[in-house]
Amino acid sequence: MRTNDQLSLLEVNHRTLENRYEDVLENYENVLGSRELYKTELDQLSDSMRTVESERSRLEREFHSLASRYEEVLGSSQLYQNELDLLNDNIDQIESERRQLQKESALVVSERTLWADSLRVLERKMGLPVSEEMTLDRSMELQQIANERLFMLRGIPNGMPMKEGRMTDRFGMRTHPVSKKQKMHYGVDWSTNIGTPVFATADGVVEFSGYHKKSGYGKLLIISHNFGFKTYYGHLDKQVVKGGNVVRKGQLIGYSGNTGRSTGPHLHYEIRYIFKHLDPVPYLNWDIENYENLFTQSKGIAWDSLRKMHPLNQLEAPLL
Repeated sequence: MRTNDQLSLLEVNHRTLENRYEDVLENYENVLGSRELYKTELDQLSDSMRTVESERSRLEREFHSLASRYEEVLGSSQLYQNELDLLNDNIDQIESERRQLQKESALVVSERTLWADSLRVLERKMGLPVSEEMTLDRSMELQQIANERLFMLRGIPNGMPMKEGRMTDRFGMRTHPVSKKQKMHYGVDWSTNIGTPVFATADGVVEFSGYHKKSGYGKLLIISHNFGFKTYYGHLDKQVVKGGNVVRKGQLIGYSGNTGRSTGPHLHYEIRYIFKHLDPVPYLNWDIENYENLFTQSKGIAWDSLRKMHPLNQLEAPLL
């Protein structure tokens, strides 16, 4: 009985062990399957880790490349900034120079306008057609014309020898106030007070300064001018220049008086060309504005030849 029980117990234990073995075997197989799964997953994880590591290495390389590139870009950016600053400075300088150039250009335009206007005034003063557009060639032509006229007006008698008085006798035949006979009057007379200033009517050299009894002109001045012209100033009260003195047009040469054969205070004024007596009236009215008129009003003078005597270097001379 005891043996049977023991056998039964053993059998029960055996079955229990078998069940446990089966459970353990099942668990082992499960574990084994899990281990294979884990190994597979571990292999996959290892592959992923290698991929990640490779990617990390690649990213590190790219990072270093980008960092190097960033340094280059940063350096280029600083260089660009420096160049930009320099360019801005240059732009500021160019802008300043542009504004200065604009001012200078405006000044040049203004000065050119003034220059053109002044030359048009000169054209009007010389009685010439006024130019719509003033050119350099026209200005040179005007300068030549003006210099020629001024040269002639300085050397040939023109204008009034006195600023006061009135003309009482003209050039031509008249009844002489002293002799009461018809006699040629070779000049013009101005009635004026004693001591009225008398001026030279052109540049020249004093040929005579003294008392001229033979002519009846009393105290007389004779001035020799260019091209054979002479002027006579008679009946003076006083001369202030002497023979041989060089005089300029408009210079004070004496004072009117009543010396010589005279019936009252006056100035006798003559113009002579070589040995020819000229009517002074056209010369009294001759100036830069009616310059051409004299050449038709005063006959017997080779004006064409005289006008060619204008010096060749007058283009370089300043306008007076």
